[in-house]
Amino acid sequence: MATIATAAERSNISGNSLEFKGVFPANPTPVKSDGRINEKALEKIIQDNLAHGVDGFWIAGSTGEGPVMSEVQRETTARIAGETISGRGLSIMHVGAISSESAAKGARAARKYGCDAICCVPPFFFRGGDQMTIDHYKRVADASDGLPFFVYNLPQLTQVEITPDLMEKIVDAVPNVVGLKHPAMNFGDIRLFADMGLKCFSGNGTLPLPALTMGAVGTVDAPLSLAPWHYAELYDVWGTG
Repeated sequence: MATIATAAERSNISGNSLEFKGVFPANPTPVKSDGRINEKALEKIIQDNLAHGVDGFWIAGSTGEGPVMSEVQRETTARIAGETISGRGLSIMHVGAISSESAAKGARAARKYGCDAICCVPPFFFRGGDQMTIDHYKRVADASDGLPFFVYNLPQLTQVEITPDLMEKIVDAVPNVVGLKHPAMNFGDIRLFADMGLKCFSGNGTLPLPALTMGAVGTVDAPLSLAPWHYAELYDVWGTG
């Protein structure tokens, strides 16, 4: 199968020019009893969210159970997302895994099937400090062939906190890092990330307005997939002042 074009390629613009902002549901990944991805159900979730005005999708994150997917499941999910969204929104595919090689394979699948960006949690289970995190991200980013890269800060599950200081080191080492998802209630860090020129998505769907006030570009969370119209209206009102 030929590689599907990303939104950047379809528009003939650079990845950094894509409008990664607004309502990005962290959607669930339906799975059949035999372990295969329920492709029709996933398509329906995406189509329904698009019909209600979302701006993009956070694919195979923690809500989508990406870290426990097999490589076949992850590749199928990337394919369905790329084919179904097809330029009507943006897709950020989570590729994080325990091993750098597995995460790199996920990045290659995201690129192959037309996802517009990737995101990745830091190494978990085996943890080796800041340099291990940086090296992990470099390897995954290289495998994506230049896709915009979002760091996935999820310390409550990974036990690794992406602090502003560590984020500066990551940005220096990984050129295609454009932003991050930051789930913490520490809105002050959102301001610091924004001041670094990063696109910071809040991971807290219950408090989107304080995050926007501090410089977040949007929200990524599971409730957005359940009530996309509510969040789309909120962001429309915010954008018009």
